[in-house]
Amino acid sequence: MRISILIKGIVALMAVTMILVVMPIDSSARTPKGDLIVLFGSDLEGVDPYAKVGRFQETLLKNMYDYLYNRDGYNHTNPGLATDFEISDDCMSYSFTLRKGVKFHNGEPFTAEDVKFSIEYALDPKVAYSYAGAIQVKDVEIVDDYHIKFHLEKPNCIMLNNIAFRLPIMPKDYFEKVGPDGFTQKPVGTGRFKWVEWKRQEYWKLAANEDYWNKDEVPYVKTVTVKNVPEMSTRVAMMKAGEAHLMVDFPPYMLKEIKAADNLQVVSAPSGSVVRMWQPIAVAQAGTFPELNPMKDVRVRQALNYAIDRESIVKALWGGYAKLAPACVPLSIMPPASDLKPYPYDPEKAKKLLAEAGYPNGFTYHMLVTSGRYAMDRQSSEAIAAYFNQIGVKTKLEFVEGSEWLRRMKSRAKELVTGTYHPLTGTGGHPDFLFTFDLYDSGFWNMFSSAETDKLIEAARGLSDPKDFIPFYQNLDKKMYELAPRVFLWEPPYFHAVAKGVHYDPVIASMWTRFWDISID
Repeated sequence: MRISILIKGIVALMAVTMILVVMPIDSSARTPKGDLIVLFGSDLEGVDPYAKVGRFQETLLKNMYDYLYNRDGYNHTNPGLATDFEISDDCMSYSFTLRKGVKFHNGEPFTAEDVKFSIEYALDPKVAYSYAGAIQVKDVEIVDDYHIKFHLEKPNCIMLNNIAFRLPIMPKDYFEKVGPDGFTQKPVGTGRFKWVEWKRQEYWKLAANEDYWNKDEVPYVKTVTVKNVPEMSTRVAMMKAGEAHLMVDFPPYMLKEIKAADNLQVVSAPSGSVVRMWQPIAVAQAGTFPELNPMKDVRVRQALNYAIDRESIVKALWGGYAKLAPACVPLSIMPPASDLKPYPYDPEKAKKLLAEAGYPNGFTYHMLVTSGRYAMDRQSSEAIAAYFNQIGVKTKLEFVEGSEWLRRMKSRAKELVTGTYHPLTGTGGHPDFLFTFDLYDSGFWNMFSSAETDKLIEAARGLSDPKDFIPFYQNLDKKMYELAPRVFLWEPPYFHAVAKGVHYDPVIASMWTRFWDISID
């Protein structure tokens, strides 16, 4: 059976109340020129495409590596290092025809050996790839240099979605020659940009791959320098002073100031992310840390959801641009079931639930907070903490830098906290990842799972047609709402400040930036 899967999302909902400015770019002239300066609010966690992951890693990976299937700016799945694929009738195997004539940045030819090596590296427990659970490949069969077959652990008709987003291809021979440390010093891919350098906590730099196999996607700019500037006010000042071309993801309270600047413009797109308080329910259920015991009880988790006045926070901090998310799936990915509404603000009900659960005087909630890693992360966390305190949940705020936050979340050790503010993006505009990332027993970041919801998740992976899987995921979302493994919050917009004369069309429902499609007059 041959299946072509094109996941488009719900386009009509994506444009609601958004400031979406599309900058037309002439694709006929792809001669790299100019030096693009970009401002991020946090540094890379590392450069190994599998050993280190994070929000800013995604931008590096999508620009420097190719995938078997790539994604365009509207999350359509297009041929990348593979030109064609077939899925078996039982969705247990995927066969790929690979693209000939592609070379890595160091001149090595791309073959099936590189694909097999990349998958096996990603699945190596010692690498601890955060998204290994999304790949689900049991065995890789090389047919010849340009044909390869994946055998899966379980039936999965939507596997292409994860392959197109979670499997950057590395050069086998080069990696084995230089080893992990050497690869970290000089990483190599087949993508639109080549690695130049990284000065930690200051900047990282890429240069255009002028020999890129897809001539329509050779970068417009010759180099990209991404500067790490944690303080938002400093980033804004640099943009206004003409010291940078692009500042990604700023909060809506900055809109008026940035729009007023003669040399700046604003572009935006739906984020495809749902923000939630990420809570280690699975760790609590294991009983290792007594301080997490309250989180075992669904009534406590529901109480935390009832405790927050989401509408007031969205109005005060997000200017009304963020949209309330009833549960796991943001509106720009999929409409909720008609009878599923966001948790209402009901502090009295929250107190009653806490008392019923045996916590009439509340408990201590240790919240890990970043400042500037995500737009409005600190301000939102402080507002949520204030609402928790009002129902007797004494909230301890601990502020950390972005890379330390990621390390703590991956540690699963005593440093693990009760909860943290975190936006999760629906990979490729599909709802699967919003559940399997941390609400699934086989997920690397498993924070909660149940036999019932795991079975539903696996059944959903057997559905490839949106008319079938959307009602299914809507019901799964309702079940997660009842179980309340997270404190469900909102879908934020992504606002970006762009210097005039720079043409940039932001990716819909994604947190990464396509440098190759940015041009400078």
